[in-house]
Order: sequence, then structure tokens, then C-alpha cells
Amino acid sequence: MRCSKYLLVAVTALLQLSQSQQKGERVKSDRSQPHAVAGVLGNPQYQLLNINNITSWMRADGQSNHAPSKSEGSYYPRGMAPVIYQDGIVWGGKVFLDRNYTTPAPVQAIRVGGQMYTVGTRAGHVIGFGPTAVPADTSSPEVRIYRIRRDFYQAYYEFSYDLRVDAASYFELSNWWDATDEQVYQVFQQYQRDWDEWPVQYGAPYIERNGIPGYQAPPVSALANPRDLIEKRYDEPGIAGADPDSPADQVIWTVYNDLHPQATLSFLMSEPLGLEVQVTLWAYKGYDAIGNIYFKKAKLINKGGVDVGGGTIGAFWIDSMFIGQWSDPDVGNYADDLVGCDTLLNMGFAYNSKGVDDRFQRLGLAPPAIGYDLLQGPIVQGVLTDSAVFDLKRIRGKKNLPMTSFVYQLPGNPLADPIPSRQPWLQVWRMLRGYLPNFPDSLYPHPPGVTPTKFPLSGDPVARKGFIDGLGTTYSFEPGDRRLLMSSGPFTLAPGDTQEILIAAVAGLGADHVSSISAMKFNDRAAKRSFRGLFAIPRPPASPSVQVVELDREIVLEWGSDHDRVRETEEKLIAGEYRFEGYNVYQLPFASAPYQDWVRIATFDVKNDVRWIIDDKFDAETGLIVPTIVQRGENTGLGRFIKISRDFVESPYGYAFLRNGQEYYFAVTAYNYSSQPNALPRSLESVAQVLTVKPRMPFGVRLKSAHGDTLRVTHTQGNGRGAVYPVVINPLVGTGDTYEVRVDTSGGSVTWYARNVSAGKLIVAGQANFSGGSEYPIVEGGILLAVVSQPLQLTMADVFVYTIPAPESSPDITKESARRVGVFPNPYIAGRSQETVNWQHFVTFNNLPPRVTIRIYNLAGHLVRTLQKDNPSQFLEWDLTNENNWQVASGMYICYVEMPEINEVKILKLAVIQPQSFQPQY
Repeated sequence: MRCSKYLLVAVTALLQLSQSQQKGERVKSDRSQPHAVAGVLGNPQYQLLNINNITSWMRADGQSNHAPSKSEGSYYPRGMAPVIYQDGIVWGGKVFLDRNYTTPAPVQAIRVGGQMYTVGTRAGHVIGFGPTAVPADTSSPEVRIYRIRRDFYQAYYEFSYDLRVDAASYFELSNWWDATDEQVYQVFQQYQRDWDEWPVQYGAPYIERNGIPGYQAPPVSALANPRDLIEKRYDEPGIAGADPDSPADQVIWTVYNDLHPQATLSFLMSEPLGLEVQVTLWAYKGYDAIGNIYFKKAKLINKGGVDVGGGTIGAFWIDSMFIGQWSDPDVGNYADDLVGCDTLLNMGFAYNSKGVDDRFQRLGLAPPAIGYDLLQGPIVQGVLTDSAVFDLKRIRGKKNLPMTSFVYQLPGNPLADPIPSRQPWLQVWRMLRGYLPNFPDSLYPHPPGVTPTKFPLSGDPVARKGFIDGLGTTYSFEPGDRRLLMSSGPFTLAPGDTQEILIAAVAGLGADHVSSISAMKFNDRAAKRSFRGLFAIPRPPASPSVQVVELDREIVLEWGSDHDRVRETEEKLIAGEYRFEGYNVYQLPFASAPYQDWVRIATFDVKNDVRWIIDDKFDAETGLIVPTIVQRGENTGLGRFIKISRDFVESPYGYAFLRNGQEYYFAVTAYNYSSQPNALPRSLESVAQVLTVKPRMPFGVRLKSAHGDTLRVTHTQGNGRGAVYPVVINPLVGTGDTYEVRVDTSGGSVTWYARNVSAGKLIVAGQANFSGGSEYPIVEGGILLAVVSQPLQLTMADVFVYTIPAPESSPDITKESARRVGVFPNPYIAGRSQETVNWQHFVTFNNLPPRVTIRIYNLAGHLVRTLQKDNPSQFLEWDLTNENNWQVASGMYICYVEMPEINEVKILKLAVIQPQSFQPQY
């Protein structure tokens, strides 16, 4: 009776689905009835992978790439347009009552499960095993989907833009700035909760570092700096492969089961198999190929808990089992898509049939391509020389199955989606094995003269060779809506056994629909390289920690005073082969300028046999992989500071000086290199932090040293031969203290250290460089401290002493600074280069103290505008409007600058010649 009741419910629902399909409607669930976004937080049933350039929604019960409200579940590039409407994992097999696979189940000996438009699984782990196995209560708070990102704490407290972008896509908003502070905080809270409650006890992966068996949660303090998780050897939630120091940046985990007959019968009219499925999605940040990929691992465990006949609860022995990745890709507009497979890459993919797609055209983009690479199929017995991957570890004597078939579907023809009246479980079982859904074990139609295989549409659509989609024939249909299913099998799954597959979802964007296929396959090389290395992911070095020194018509950038960051950047070996190679310094034309517009003004690289680094790059216009110079080292040796007095953007080949008060934009990056012949890529460059700087004359301060000065040193003790050179890098932070430098030979090696004698503290120790050059630490007081000698020519008896002059300040110096208060440009003539909008103009007052009131009068003595400043900035802008926000007329103005804290007043004359312009009309 129980089965009959479930069948009645299932058949009623599926007959409605069948009637819609027979009418030729496009049946995709919930397009007109979006899910509630409220389910995303608290005990969420939805989570979003969105750390890089491709996004993916996942639901706790296994529904995949179907968003809570917008339906389409995967967007590429992030936030742009959809590439996947919905996808899921599908499986099927023959069920037996005995280990010899001789006694089939008395009811429905072939069973299938998984997710397509409907879902045959329910959220939650399985409690117990075999006859005692029961599904977890779906109302329990732990039955939810979990999401973590390693830097969520930093992203909230230090880099709020990152988490605001995260929140905008999480709440399915159109623009990142639409995300409210409350929404950002909710996302932060959910990250915090999922990090604290990461369900290792139910199978969620974690990263083992501390050597103690089992998972020990890291301390809360480690969240403030994710580097501490690695450096202090803490276990942490998430996933990593062969290199525990190369974890994924964002991870989603859920567990579901197929122990609910009402769900499996409603799905494909199949009885359950008794499976628990644990799914891990993860992705890595990056501007290179890895940023266009996410990974999905599905682990299937035969837990039982199903009716094996006559009301007896137990577990089946499953034989001839297949598992597949099903997808309904929508590359922009769904009505003009094509699909194909690549048997060499173990990939099924989708692309657009035209060079223009309306969803992407409005964004100024060509339609991309999206593919699924089966990196790891089910594991089966091999020979001694075979090697399989399971749980991101290698197992000898086993092998992973490849993609064993690829099929596709089109609505409204014999290749349509499974139809309830035609035994949908049997149709999916056929497709899992590479056959047509509606005919007994029949291969898909192939071109005349081509031997049919289980891999239709396996030609090359880029070269338009072989068996490809979209030709408008009986074996290659017109472009339109497509679904695909790539499968692997057969294998067995005995009670208690575990199998898993690992899939990379890879996207690519070229100059048109065809080159996007090439771009996708180029990016797939990074997916395969990651898998071969068991996810010891190549990463760029740590970004330099850059300090800015703003001086009179020049700036100094230094990244050598954060000694911990220097060691992390320069000494860490990444993925077992990538070594630090150098630093690049760039000037940007504006803060958000694209990378191709940056001007490289200096490179400091290690002196070795590596100079220019050449790597393969995908050329979007031609669709070709082109060897390209990616780094231009010159073996200049490492430097960790640079003085800049020239505007390289305004005058790349001339000599334009920096101007006080004008904003300039710079960035410093680090890059590495691998000499391994199969390295992919050869080099990676760190993400840049854009620095906004304004040269200035410090107010109320007289500097007692200048950048580049070498301070006087006295050799007060000892007779050793050597020299100490304290070179001023930042004259603004001189301490006025006295320092001593000594040599230490007590540890069996010769090193040197320095102490602040005035304060009685150690400032640097363990330094072994005696060779000269600029590869020395920048220490307290803004000093590059160099010790030059043959190490054995200095002893512990030698003492060198120097004093750092402090900037001088006094009432007289403050008054002298007040006399330098000015305004520029003066005269103001019809604009300036810093104005980016033709109706918004401004002049800048400079050399100001923290508190200032400026009253601006016309020649008739009428007050035009009052400006006030109460902040450390030396600058204040006037937008050339009056108190009523109207543009002032051309003419002369008197600027009365009051400086109450120093009891000074400065009167300036300003000439303004306004351009002829019109206010924008709204």
C-alpha cells in the first residue's frame, strides 16, 4: 500500500509534467515561481559559490545551479549573464540482495536517482547503517548547507568592498553598491556561524595541520589574519589536497540522501537505492585560468535503510552502476545553444551558435562557453602499475574510470527529456549508459559513414570538423535549447562502500562564440594541472605590504618594513615549485584602470638565470594560444623601496614632475616563477592594492634628513673591519633615538642585530647579509640598515652607533608653514586634468593645518561660500559653487583662510575663468 500511495502522488504530478511537454512547452521548474531569498540565511537551504569569476548556487537537497529567485543558477563572468539554468548529479544501477549479485531486488531491479528539474533527494545525513539507517530530520538545525571563506573576517573588517560584492550576488542584487550594511553583516554572521559549526562529524572535509588525529578547531584569533592558520599550523575547515598550505578560498558543503520514496518516485518514478551523498564545492581566487573554474566532488555511500523486499529494511548490493553530470546549460538566451563533447578531455560542454547573444550583447561581451570536465571518475580495480585518486590521495593498483558516454536532449522531439508515461527511470538508465532515452539500447544517430559510438557530437566545433551540433540534419539538429549528460561506469557499490567523482566546471570567454570554446579548453588546462598535482594550487606570492611616504613633489613607496610579510612573500615555496622572483611597481592612470593600462615603472628581481618569463596566453581575437612575455626581469637585484618624482602616465618618455596636491595611483606586486617543464602557468603575480597618494609639504614640520641620506655612524668599540650604513628611507618617522649595531657569533653562525639604546629594545636580529646592496631590512625610524663586511672580520666586540634625527616642530615652524598656504591652479582657466566630468570643477587649497575655515568673497565683498576642514589632510577642495550650489561666475575672488589652532590668517586671491558648459538635465 505504501508504494501504491507514493506512486499515485508521483504519477499525478508527472502526468501534469508530461502534458506540458506534449504541448511543446519549455518545462523548467520554478521559472515563474522564484524561491524565497529568506531561506539563504539562518539555517540556509541555499548557498552561493562566488569567490571568483564564475558563480554557482547549491541547495541543501542537491538541487544545483538554480538560484533562489532568478532561476538561472550560474553566471559568467560573475554578475553578468547566465550560462547554466540548472544541473545535477544523476546515478543508476542494478540492485541485488546478495554479494554475488545473483538475486535481484523483488521490486524494480533497476533504480535511478539524483537531480534534474525535480530532485529525488532530501537534505540531511543518514543515521545508522543497513537495517537501522534512517534519514536525519530535515527540520534539525544541522540539516542545512554550509559555506565558508578563509578571509571572511578580513573581508568584513578590512576589505569591506569584497564582502559587499559577495553580499550583492548572495542576495541577487543588480549592483554591488545595492547591498546594504545589514545584508553585508548578515553574510558575515553566516560565514562566522558556518566556520564555527563546520560539520566534520557528518563528513565535511577539513585541513589537517597540527599532527593531532581528528579535527581541532582553530582559535578565533586566527580569523583576523588567515596567514596564521598556516604559519601556526592550525587545523581549519575546508579542503586542500597534497599541500595543506594551499587551501581553497571558498567552500560549500552539504549532505543529502535518497531514503525518501516520495521524493525518488516523484523524481523519476524510481524506488530508493539507499545512498548518502556528500557534496563539496570549492573555488580559488585568481585573475588567471583558475579564476574561471570551480570544482565539485560528490561522494556516494551505500548506507541502506531501504525496503529490500517484504517490508524488510536493509542495504542493496548495487551492480552495473553509472553516475553522471546532467546539465541544462543556457548560454545567455537558451534558444540558440549547442553542445558537444571532447573525449580526450573527458568533457561535455555548451556554447552559443552565434557570435552575438542578446543577454551578453547588452553587456558588450561575446557569448562564453561552459564545460564539465570529469577529472576523477569512479574507482575500479586496476593493475599494479595503475594509480587512482580517491579523497584527493593516490591509491596504487586502482584506476579511475573516464567519461564512458555522452548524450544530449532537445525538447519537442524523440530526444526529449524523460517522459513519465514512458518509464522515466528507464529512460535515464539508458542515457547513463550512452543510449537514446526512448529506444531500447540504441545509439544516437551519427552522420552517414561514421561508426556510431557512445560519444555523439564529439567533433571540433572550432575547426568545424567531425560530428558537431547545429547543422540542421537528422543527426545534428538546429540550434536551440539543449541538455547534456556525461556519465562514467560501470562500477559496483556494496553495502558500506564509498565511491566519488570529481568534476571541474570550466568557463571561457573569447572574442566570439567559437573562440570562447578555445578559451574554455585553455582554462581547462589549469583544472587538469590542479588535479594532477592533487590541488597543490599554484598561487602568486603574498602581496607586499606597502607604506607610502608623501613628500614635497615626490613620494616614496617602501615594502621592506613589514618583516613578516617580506619573509612570507620571498621565502615561501608555493605548490612545491614556485619560487619568488621579483617585484613590479606600476603607476595607474586612475584608481580603477584596467591592468592593460597600467604603466610598469620598475622591476626589482632576484639575480639569477631568470630574466624575461614567457608563458602561454590565450588570445581572444584569434582563439590561439600565443607565447607571451609575462614578466620582464633584468637581474637588477631586489629592492624594497622606490622614490618617485616623475609622472610616468602623463609623460612616459618625457619628464613631468609630480605636483603637490594632485592624486596619483600606484601599485606594487610580487611575482614568482617555476622552472618545471610542465608548469602551468610559469609565473603568477600577486593581486595589487591600489595606493592613492598626494605629494605634499608637511605642515608644521621641518625635516632634519632627506630620503637617501646616509646617517653618520661611529665605531665605538672593537677593531673589526666593516661598515654600517643607515640609509634614510622615510624622513617623516625619524625618532631622535640612538641605536647600536652588534655582531652575534654565539649560535655557530655570524649574524648581526640592532637595538634602540634610548628605548632599550631590540629592533632587528638574525641578519646574515654582509654583502652590500639594497636587500637589507627597513627598520625602526624609516631606515634601510646595511652592514657590509666579510663576516669573520667583525666580532662580538664590535659596536656601531648612530642616531636618527627627528623632524623638528615649533611655533615658529608652524607659522612658517602657514605662510605657505595656497590654492591651485591659480588662475583656474576652464578646467584641469583631474576633472573627470565636464560640469564638475574644483580648485585645491594646500599646505593646510588640520582645522581650517575658509571664507570666499567676490570683489563686491559678498560672501560666496564657506568651507571647513577638521581632519589630518593637508588639502581641501572647492567645487567652484556658491552656498546655493550654483556655479560661480568667472572673476576674481578673495579667500580668507582662518587657522584657529595656530591663531593665523592667510588671505589669497583666486582668479576663476569658467568654461562654457551646461548642467546635466535629469
